[in-house]
Formats: sequence, structure tokens, C-alpha cells
Amino acid sequence: MGKIVFECESVTPIFMYGADGKTPELRPASIKGLMRFWWRAINGDSDIERLKEAENRIFGSTKNRSLVTIRLKPSKILDENIVKIEKIPKIGYLWYPFYLDNAHKEKSCIVNLKFDVILSSYDKEALQDASYAFILLSLFGGLGSRSRRGGGSFRIKSINNKNYELISINPNKIKQSLEDKYKKIKASFDQKYSKENFTIEYSNLSTLKIRISKGKNTWKEALKDIEKKYYNFRKKKKILNNASFGLPVKYEDKKNSKKNIEVLTEPEFERRASPLIIKILKVEEKYYWLVLKLNGEFLPSETKLIKKENGVKKGKATNIDEKIVDDFLGSLR
Repeated sequence: MGKIVFECESVTPIFMYGADGKTPELRPASIKGLMRFWWRAINGDSDIERLKEAENRIFGSTKNRSLVTIRLKPSKILDENIVKIEKIPKIGYLWYPFYLDNAHKEKSCIVNLKFDVILSSYDKEALQDASYAFILLSLFGGLGSRSRRGGGSFRIKSINNKNYELISINPNKIKQSLEDKYKKIKASFDQKYSKENFTIEYSNLSTLKIRISKGKNTWKEALKDIEKKYYNFRKKKKILNNASFGLPVKYEDKKNSKKNIEVLTEPEFERRASPLIIKILKVEEKYYWLVLKLNGEFLPSETKLIKKENGVKKGKATNIDEKIVDDFLGSLR
């Protein structure tokens, strides 16, 4: 049986919980779900039916077991790695759900964790696919809640096979390093799965669109820096424009605490994951924010947006402006 061992460490707090929804825990099933997402994302421009078959073969489905098993070491989080959310630096805008109604006083998170992710399989090709998916997750994503807004960032410190070059980042050429790794992994998948010309209707990584900051001394500094840029950009836009960053959009008018405003879609979509991902990279002893925009159709082209105030629709329905997210990415120079 082939085995790949990734030695990892957390970079920002991880908000991942057990079956009770309260106990901090790293869950192999959740990590596998995230690996599926990144595997699917980078293959977004490939034949969809062939991809479904390959994905179910590698990661499992209701009809067949996964070819790849995932184990974590240690299997249990130590008390020293669990702290109350109220004890960590407050990231109020990006991690706002934790501060609604003092919810943070009830929950803890995982910090300063060193852990191994062990992938095993008798199928060499499936093991490589899963390995590449996990590397993509470490470079561009995160674990648990708020992982698209800087939560759960982690890095791979070492790997026990020849894929090592895919995790090492040149501190003097960070963006170039990431682009090179993306191209190598993408090329490997492109050789396996046939291409067809069709519209990609889901979030994908068929091309790489990223911005990266200068180095900071702590993860808090890096995350606070991008939080400020994100907040300042969004506050200049009308609430309907901000729907492009993800749904739902709800807020209380600071000038009128009795006015609750939200954005509705017609036809109705209650939730839509943001195409924008904010991650904190740790390279040597410096921290960098990374902003990535996923490709794909955010909402069907015929979708309209309308504002609702205190339960009553206001104004005319308008088209969604997906260019807003590109504008934000362009503002990060």
C-alpha cells in the first residue's frame, strides 16, 4: 500500500467541530470533503461526466468506498491547543458570525497545532490525485468555518515523498512559486481528463487569479491588513453590489438600529458561497495574505437582485454585477 505523510501546522485559528457542533476537532471526513472541492475545482474545465466518475472512484460515493483513506495524528486535540474564541485576536469583520449575540463566549477554536495528515491507497494514481488535492488545499484554502475569510489556514512543513517541491515556497518569489506549483498540478490533471468546450457552472480553479501582500510579523497583522482593505472597498459599494461577494447579505443600518436590510435574489437562492478566498500564508517566519478569485458562474445570468428593508422589498430588481469582485482584486496592488 502506498502512503503519503504530510507534516502540517496551523497558521490561523481553526474553527472545526465534532458531531455535537461544539467540541473542537479535526475531522478526516471534513478534510476529505475539502480535498474533493479542490480536486473538482482544478479540473473544472474537463469533461464533466468523466470527472464525476473519477471523483467518486477516488473519494467514494454512496455506491463505492473511497480508494484513499485519511488518518490524522494525533487523533485527539490536546487541551493546550484549544482556546476560547474570545481569547484570540478579534477579527470582527471577516469572522463576524462568531461575535453575533456573544456566540464566541460559548465556543473554542484550535490554535498552534502540529498534526500529520496520512493518505493511504493501493491505487497509485488515486493516491497522487488525493495528494495533489491536499496540497492545493494547503496552498489556497483552509480548514473549518470562515476558511474563505482567513480562518483555518495551515501549511505543510514536510512530505515524505518526491512531491516535496510542490510545498516549498521561495520567500523571494512567492507569487511565482505558487503559480509554478499550480501549473505543474494542473498539467498533471490535464493529461488525465479529456477537454470539451462547455460553460463551467460551478466555482473552479481552471485559471489562477491571486494577489499576495508583503510579509507581516504575525498572522493577526496580515489578516487585519486585508480585513481593512476588504471592508473599505465594500463600504463604498451599494448593498446590491456586495451580493457578488457571497449570499446572504444582511446588516443593520448603523444610523437606524430598527432598520434591517438584506438582499434577495429572483429566482430565490438562499445561499451562495463567495468566489473570493482570503488565506494567510506562512513562509519561513513571515505571514502574507493571499486573495484568490475562483472562476465560474456565481449566479445564473437571468438572476435579479432586490433590496428588502424590514421585510418589505424596496426599489427595482437589478442584475448582479460580478465585475465587482474583479475590481476588488484589481485594487490590491
